[in-house]
Amino acid sequence: MIRPPAFSDTQAYVSRLGDVGYWHPYIGEALARHDLPAAEPVAGFNATYPTFVCGDVVVKLFGGFQAWRRGFDAER
Repeated sequence: MIRPPAFSDTQAYVSRLGDVGYWHPYIGEALARHDLPAAEPVAGFNATYPTFVCGDVVVKLFGGFQAWRRGFDAER
């Protein structure tokens, strides 16, 4: 398991939302945990949480904000 990312402030987090290179290890971990095929990620629409399209799979990484659980529940 890899360590969760840490950001100095909201601006630092926002600056990385669509950064495929930064999030690549986390995307790979999510795909592996769920036995999904690895595919080259492409940044999706990243309004609040990092979101990536990996072939036929979308990986959205929730966290970083207190309201992440509500966002996750709403999208699930």
